[in-house]
Amino acid sequence: MTREELFEKLREAEIPFSEDMLSEVFDYMKDNLDGGDTIDVISD
Repeated sequence: MTREELFEKLREAEIPFSEDMLSEVFDYMKDNLDGGDTIDVISD
């Protein structure tokens, strides 16, 4: 799924989001997911 497709799905679902925030998350996921079934959540 591209970033634009993700944003469009969130808009269709009327989920409020910040594109800047989601861009960071999207980039992190793209760079760090290794095909596993889990995503580690890192909090501040």
